[in-house]
Amino acid sequence: MDKLNKAKHLPLICIIDVDLPDNGYDVVKAIKQRWTGIKFLVFTDCDTEYAVARMIQNGVNGYILKNSTEAQVKKALNDIHKKGVHYSKIAPKEMFEAVHNNEIRIPRISVKQLIYLELAAQGLTNAKIAENMEQSPRTIDGYRDKFINDFKLKNKNEIITFAIRSGLLNLNELK
Repeated sequence: MDKLNKAKHLPLICIIDVDLPDNGYDVVKAIKQRWTGIKFLVFTDCDTEYAVARMIQNGVNGYILKNSTEAQVKKALNDIHKKGVHYSKIAPKEMFEAVHNNEIRIPRISVKQLIYLELAAQGLTNAKIAENMEQSPRTIDGYRDKFINDFKLKNKNEIITFAIRSGLLNLNELK
């Protein structure tokens, strides 16, 4: 954001990853609120429906995976520049339309749920997580159950895997 504030000329298209230290979701949202004309192409390894839908909801113009070919990346940039949007296998036109028409429910994740994720990924038991967060074990079970129900997961291991694949957890930042 600081570099954009100081820039004489703004970029037409920003290429961004979901998995950023500052959280790609929030970066896109903040830039779009300040500079509405900037377009975004997400270039990431995050392949969950949650990640795609949330980035579309935040205003991106295209979403491709890092295993895309050079030709696919060029096409995505060209489409965004000329048409304003790029549809891909992971983010087809139908998904953009469903998100824009509020047909896809994107669950909200609270700050406390994110803290739970980080502690769970460190291998702490729910009892230790409760102690660390100064919450009751029942409250911690509620955070786990909310992930299980909202994202159709089965257990804590699936929650952590989902969080990593969705860019909610950065392995390099875990203690």
